[in-house]
Amino acid sequence: MAGARAIGGETRLLFDYFREEVLDGLPDETRTFLLHVALPGRICAPLCDALTGEAGSQARLEALLREGLFLQPLDDDRRWFRLHPLFLEFMRRLLKDEAPALASRLAKRAAAWFHAEGLDLEAGQHAFHSGDARRAYRLLEQVCRDVSASSHSITDLVTPAATRRWWPSRTSFSPSAGSSATAGSSGWWRSC
Repeated sequence: MAGARAIGGETRLLFDYFREEVLDGLPDETRTFLLHVALPGRICAPLCDALTGEAGSQARLEALLREGLFLQPLDDDRRWFRLHPLFLEFMRRLLKDEAPALASRLAKRAAAWFHAEGLDLEAGQHAFHSGDARRAYRLLEQVCRDVSASSHSITDLVTPAATRRWWPSRTSFSPSAGSSATAGSSGWWRSC
């Protein structure tokens, strides 16, 4: 795993442990499931179904939880879960190293699912990671409009200054090009 070799020694040892002691002992379908659900920071059964293209993810999540496979419930109803942050980072690197085209397709699926659920901030993040900068921009633009309309602060999520800092350096798409929301004094940039 090339990505893990470029990181610090302790993390590399931990990633080697995850590979040799955890993944190598898992059935192929469990390993595949974990790879398919590794991109989002939080997962639920319907999202996992969308990412894997198969039904029955709630049972898989419950099985992973029982087996102690680095899965943590985020709520009492066991609707939302997350992989342990170090294991999540390992799985993400593995996915990007071994199957970058799959990683992009999964990011697009995650963006579509989060958008359909009205979770546009997460949808925008996944759209950006899929390489669809225009869609990411439109989704994040909508988040700013929604926050502005609700009189809440978005500074912890995204700010105009932060967005201007990272956006141009990561894509050739310019937020100001072709966007009516960025034009004029009533633009969403000024309201976020």
